[in-house]
Amino acid sequence: MGSRTRALVARHRRIAGLAAALFLVLVGGAVALGPTGVLDNLTPTQFEGLAKVGPTDPQLHFPAWYRDRQGISLEACADAADANCLLPAASATYDPAKPLSLDSATPALNNFPDEFFYFNSTSVTTNAGPISKMLVENNLEGAFANGAPTLGDQMVFARFRVKIEDGLTPSTKYTLVHPYGTADITTDAGATGIFVTRDVPIAPLDFKGALNTRLGPFLQWDPNVAPNAPDGYVGAPGTPHQVTNSPVGTNYVALLGPGVGQGAPAANQCPQGTLDKFNVAANDCLYNDLFSVMGKKATRAGVDVTRSTYTRAADGTTKLEVLAESNADQAIVAQDADPALRGTANRRFNATLLPGANGQYFAHIPAKVLPDKVQVVNQTDAPATVKDVPVVDMVSGTAVYDGTNLHVAAKSSDQTPAAKLSVLVDGSGVPVADPASTITQALAGPGDGTGTGDFAIAAPAAPPATVVVRSSQGGSVELPVDVSAAADTPPAPLKADAGPDKSIVNGPLEPASVNLVGSGSTGDITTYQWTGPYALDDAGNLTGTPDTGLGAAPVPNQARPSDATIAPPTAAGSYGYRLTVTGDGVAPASDDMVLAVAAGPTAADEVITPGTVLYRGDQRRWVIDGTDNVTAGNAITVHNGPTAAGPVIGTSPIDPAGAWAVDVRGSGLLPLACADNPASSCVTLESKLGNVKTLAVDVRKAPAAPAAPVAAAPVAAAAVPGLPVVPAIPALPVIAAARVAPVPAFAAAALVGAGVPLTVTVPARARVLRLRVLTVRGRARAARATATGRVIFRVFRPVTAARKAHTVRFRLRSRKLYRKVRAGGRYVLDVTPGLSRTRLGRPVSTAFRVR
Repeated sequence: MGSRTRALVARHRRIAGLAAALFLVLVGGAVALGPTGVLDNLTPTQFEGLAKVGPTDPQLHFPAWYRDRQGISLEACADAADANCLLPAASATYDPAKPLSLDSATPALNNFPDEFFYFNSTSVTTNAGPISKMLVENNLEGAFANGAPTLGDQMVFARFRVKIEDGLTPSTKYTLVHPYGTADITTDAGATGIFVTRDVPIAPLDFKGALNTRLGPFLQWDPNVAPNAPDGYVGAPGTPHQVTNSPVGTNYVALLGPGVGQGAPAANQCPQGTLDKFNVAANDCLYNDLFSVMGKKATRAGVDVTRSTYTRAADGTTKLEVLAESNADQAIVAQDADPALRGTANRRFNATLLPGANGQYFAHIPAKVLPDKVQVVNQTDAPATVKDVPVVDMVSGTAVYDGTNLHVAAKSSDQTPAAKLSVLVDGSGVPVADPASTITQALAGPGDGTGTGDFAIAAPAAPPATVVVRSSQGGSVELPVDVSAAADTPPAPLKADAGPDKSIVNGPLEPASVNLVGSGSTGDITTYQWTGPYALDDAGNLTGTPDTGLGAAPVPNQARPSDATIAPPTAAGSYGYRLTVTGDGVAPASDDMVLAVAAGPTAADEVITPGTVLYRGDQRRWVIDGTDNVTAGNAITVHNGPTAAGPVIGTSPIDPAGAWAVDVRGSGLLPLACADNPASSCVTLESKLGNVKTLAVDVRKAPAAPAAPVAAAPVAAAAVPGLPVVPAIPALPVIAAARVAPVPAFAAAALVGAGVPLTVTVPARARVLRLRVLTVRGRARAARATATGRVIFRVFRPVTAARKAHTVRFRLRSRKLYRKVRAGGRYVLDVTPGLSRTRLGRPVSTAFRVR
């Protein structure tokens, strides 16, 4: 190991720790609160990806391995006894001391981690220049679509993640260089950090999707830098090391942007070659070429059975057809799945070694008796990979639609009366292409494994693209429907469609423009023309010619010829607009739409009711919310300071219930002083109707105020409108407490099943309930606990505001909480009512026990 590597390893040991701690750093960030930002412009746009996904492991129910294009295969690193794997701590669904199992759709019946890795590469840079911590990950992970380990929810995805805690400039674009390319990352307004993630793909059971990512080839420890990776691994997690195998020649992480390298230690200063490659100055480049790398080289090839079918003649002669895939040069054997028969003369067929080449294997096996299953074994694996696979018949056939009837003819490879064929249909008896359908209609046949059927499909109904035929012996086939015999379909008539009528209001809430949409028009259209506005007669029909005295004429949309825009009339009334389309050799077609302009609300109609007006200095967070009786098209803009000319903190639309909220974290705006009371801070609300309301700000945990212009002057004397101040203002009043009925003991599985019934008496005016579940600290009695331990679960539930207290009943379901609680454990349910999520009353608590 070189001196530079030794120094860097020593420097980074403190961020490595144990493998379990590193796992929390990697996957725990998925639910952490913090900055967000924008991730875009990922390069290269063409990448090699991974080469192949291995067979599904019969115990894990995940792929046995993934292989890159350099021939490195990495298996699922899910062995808790392996120090070179990264796995989560024990949970309600995972006991590392017990064998893994994933055989049930009920998480409580499984024993499996909710996340594990095939490959993990993590670069962590700490205390380098202005950046206190930067984390960059490129991982290949196994997880579950809905969180808890559930059979059928398995997914494998490639993850690219960047997390920088602080030290960046708000609203600024940076470039991140990493082993698989580059990416632009842009901070949010007011944010000095970023937290962005790109996961591809995210779909259950789409194991091949992970091949089509920029992750490949797998990074591994540089063999020219001591120490070498442990035998059988590409690296060791928790030990920073230089790497190799970057497909773009960047075996490092570099952050490029204004001032990111200013004051960085020598180890994190970009080499000249990197500066030249990306044409940046030394102070604008931060560098790290050490990675924590995890990946276990595959020790078993596994086996996938791609086909297990049979043929049976009318006289009962039976043969099995077994096709399988694995690595090349594997010993793949098909044998009787019944161990009681396998070693006796009563075995249903003889054990057979499948011939094959290039990883493809096949055998045609005579059977004395038709078995229900065949066992396929990769004997080269240690221990052997074993799969029991059902044996089914092969179904073939045709489906032909003549324009009126759909004729289906099918045949089974079983020529005995045992094979009965049917077609999947909907409730009306029409064939459907959905394999999940449970409705079938039998095909008629003579008992030799064949069947036919005719299905009437009258116009204008269309035939399905495919038809699914099933056999009682387990086989099925999806047949494409041949429609060549159907009559030709006539061309679409020329028809104009001006879209539905529209309504708006005038005044301050009137939109600046209205779109006229004619994309629903049909036929071979050569031109679109919008005209108007027209006057309307008493029946609501357009009359006369377009009258520009009523309003502006439509302006064509150059990008979409079918559409146009108008500056809407300002006077209340109804206005007509006409769309005319033309086509070759046919008369033009027209359609009309009416725009109704109603008298809009005025400033005098509006009532703005403020709620929370809060600034938290420790989070640089503004929270201002309230209600407004004018909702549609309206919005509230919050200005910092005593006038509407102050800097904008944020703008919120008014939701249909009349609520609005501005919640800005990481803001660079400090509270500004009020005009009439410089010792206090103010914000100003401004609605689209022009109403303005100035409010005092509740400043909490305020940062130190900037020094006054004259050091000897007291703060109160120095404070003037427009200067930041840090006043202490009493908290705003809140509402009464709720009442919670006792929660009976329940099994943890209820949280992912029927749910836990809760009954809460909600106080008047409450709009939301905050529910929290806490642990019980030490030996405190849960019956008296209110907030005795740490919060393990929190959720907000909206409730209907009422003038009087009222009772609500609902069921609590949460996979997240299910993973947190333990059988026999005692917990506290904490319920807090509020006017909004940020304006809460007093909590009340009740204890409960998980059986």
